[in-house]
Amino acid sequence: MEVKIVGELSWLDKNHPNYERWKRAREISKERGRFVQSVLSKEITTTGLRILDLGSGEGGTAKVLSEKNEVVSFDINSERLQRQEKNHSQKILGNSEHLPFSSVSFDVIIMQDVIEHLQSKRKIINSLHTLLKKNGIIYLSTPNKFSLFNVIADPHWGVPFISLLKRESIRKYFLVTFRRAEAARKDIAELSSLSNLLSLFEDKFEVK
Repeated sequence: MEVKIVGELSWLDKNHPNYERWKRAREISKERGRFVQSVLSKEITTTGLRILDLGSGEGGTAKVLSEKNEVVSFDINSERLQRQEKNHSQKILGNSEHLPFSSVSFDVIIMQDVIEHLQSKRKIINSLHTLLKKNGIIYLSTPNKFSLFNVIADPHWGVPFISLLKRESIRKYFLVTFRRAEAARKDIAELSSLSNLLSLFEDKFEVK
């Protein structure tokens, strides 16, 4: 797939308030991928699998896992897909609310720091269930809404107590006042508690 870089890459702008946070995420991208692989290897043999990396971001996980598996690197941002380090994964640009895959397509679906940005969480989780093969696995990571660390410094904004707010409150009270240029974003993160996350999966998945 060919993608074109258009517009300003804000996460590469050294003047952006989140630059250091995003820079750190890029630096540890492949380390996070190796961690994901180590977790998965405790449940299944991580070779010969078909894997969907949903919201693949910097592409570190896709690169690590594509060495011995068929990986689809799926992201809503064309610039990030273009910047991903060369690997063996298939790159697809798209929206997670409209996944272009057939049922029973994947052995593993990976969602790293993605679910907090989704507006239709339950709808998407239900659609992911249909994409998994029998005994398939969803690997999910997301910041805990009530983690003391996140309350003190929200992982997306670096500001105290933002992690406790709903998406519209963040837009109305924080972004409009302090980050007006980002107030129109549709992917503003809204963190969840562990119990809330479990409620999204408990009807269709065995949670570990």
